[in-house]
Amino acid sequence: PSVQLREILDEKVLREIQKELQTAQWASKALYDEYSYEESELTPAARKVLASTEFIYLLQKITKTRVRKIKANFCSFAQGHYTLLLDKYHIRKQLYFEIEITAAWSSDWGGYTSFVEKEEILRINPIPNSLVLVESKAQRFVKYVTHQAEDRRIFICGTIK
Repeated sequence: PSVQLREILDEKVLREIQKELQTAQWASKALYDEYSYEESELTPAARKVLASTEFIYLLQKITKTRVRKIKANFCSFAQGHYTLLLDKYHIRKQLYFEIEITAAWSSDWGGYTSFVEKEEILRINPIPNSLVLVESKAQRFVKYVTHQAEDRRIFICGTIK
């Protein structure tokens, strides 16, 4: 099961997160036969959103489960970034989420998140200011971002326990 909610963050909060990201410390994550992208710790405004009573209540209502722990960070995918689908990793059923921070994204640029069992079961195209929740044991990857990308895709990615 999956759900995508649009306009998830108040515009003022979204702008605050985007402003904080201008000074974020990004770390390159690259094991080229598996992935290449950048990662950053959550900003104070993003941590505040994920720890808020309203956000946790929303997650619990949608998933019908008690939220005990949220593990998350920022992921950034620019030209040439990707993750690969690897058979050597076995995924347990988990509740995965993304909150899209990018202001605009073209599907022509790649960079979408794909969930695969034997074939693709779900594709998450980046939609600004949206929350996606996916409960699955499927493997996932982020499609290669093409040289045509005019921006980088930034989103909060994480799991919920």
